[in-house]
Amino acid sequence: MPTVTSTHDGACPVLVVEDDQDLREMMVQLLAYEGFDPTCACDGVEALARLHEAGPPPHVIVLDMMM
Repeated sequence: MPTVTSTHDGACPVLVVEDDQDLREMMVQLLAYEGFDPTCACDGVEALARLHEAGPPPHVIVLDMMM
């Protein structure tokens, strides 16, 4: 499996967009455990707000296509 690296504090920023709260929390915990820097959003509007926030943009966006 390829290694994902980041220039920001050693953790690759990931945005998780998922409407199911339990699944969203599980994904965030798993990504954090694996050394990523996850941020989450519960819908597309919140995801766009997260993308416009200051700070490094996510290197990866994981989203639920059937919200």
